[in-house]
Amino acid sequence: MRGKNENEEVSIVSLINLSDSREIVEVSWNLPFVKKDTSLWEIVQSFKVFQQKPQKPDFRPLLNEAEGLREGIALGWMVNYSNTVEKIYKLRYDDRDSMFSTNLELIPKFEQQGFDIVPLEKRLRGLLSTKATIAHLELQLKETRVLLKNETDEKARMEEDIREHAKRIDDHDKRIKELVKMLSKEKARK
Repeated sequence: MRGKNENEEVSIVSLINLSDSREIVEVSWNLPFVKKDTSLWEIVQSFKVFQQKPQKPDFRPLLNEAEGLREGIALGWMVNYSNTVEKIYKLRYDDRDSMFSTNLELIPKFEQQGFDIVPLEKRLRGLLSTKATIAHLELQLKETRVLLKNETDEKARMEEDIREHAKRIDDHDKRIKELVKMLSKEKARK
């Protein structure tokens, strides 16, 4: 017994057999359409991302789309994947959070289409981890600077108190010496 997808793939093969012989036809188990615009496909497949790491997207879900839209949607997925890969590899840990969340939302959609998302997800998670670590360290640095300022201020207050106490001690010491001198003079008179 054949499933719905098997029948549709067979009908695609039949349509391909009836196609004009001048048309370049490429059929694959995961391409539910005929590549009619080969020049566009050549351009897209020449993108750096596909040269460095060839992809094997699964476009069978496009069987649910109108036949005339399938190739365009597939090309759109290829271009969007390439753009997303480039954006992710240009991201830095200090970029806006929204850039990370947008890309994290896209990854499962590419995965559903059969694109390899593991390196993208790994890079995003690594950057987010770095971002979180740096944010934590910056918070600790800020708190430590506040503590250092408080301690420095307290030290300055204590040093001022010590100077004041030392001055009072000196004043008392001078007063004691004056009193001892006066006492000695009084005793000497008697």
